[in-house]
Amino acid sequence: MVNTKNLINRKLCQFLSHEISQKTLFEWSVSFLHKMIGDDDLDIERMEVWGIITKLTEIGDMDVRFCKELVCRLQRILSGSECASFTFAMKIPPKYIRSKLLRVKEIFAKYVDEKNLRKEDVQELRSIISTKKDEIITVNDFLENHILSLLELGYDLLDDEDSIAYGLKSTLYISEDTEDLEGNLLTEVMALIRCYEGKAAFFVHVNYRNGRGNISIHT
Repeated sequence: MVNTKNLINRKLCQFLSHEISQKTLFEWSVSFLHKMIGDDDLDIERMEVWGIITKLTEIGDMDVRFCKELVCRLQRILSGSECASFTFAMKIPPKYIRSKLLRVKEIFAKYVDEKNLRKEDVQELRSIISTKKDEIITVNDFLENHILSLLELGYDLLDDEDSIAYGLKSTLYISEDTEDLEGNLLTEVMALIRCYEGKAAFFVHVNYRNGRGNISIHT
């Protein structure tokens, strides 16, 4: 499989070396963007370059000098000689929605109301969290990992208890009691699940450093 960033970088270099025209680069970028939208999954690698591709789709009627400046900048970003960041909003389309975390939503909705869970619920949560992936391939994987990591941060799932114990496992520069943060954590988890279910939009921020785009998601 061709590395998406390498493919884009190659096209930029072809333009800068006059192998292809501005019109050809523009038409290719529009075609590639449509391919990204129509792919079978929400590949995280494609999300990493979304900001760059959308910038390229703006060069159709751009002055040649400004076009070259933009292409040079994008080429520097991909080659690692310049830092940059891109932010865009997105929503999971219906055909990409997964239902894996539906039970997490139901269980924590019950926990918010009752502050107590059945042992079966705790065991089910433990089972779901154990499926957290180390390899992130799609945006869905990213959201799943983020949600389950937050739950791991905030809760101990005890084998011999009918409820879960809240307590942040890792903090920085927080000297006060963290009990008040439980509401914030649960609000964030529920907001992320709504994004995961395709019921809410979210923001994707891509920060480029040394040619690599690091992705973060914000509700």
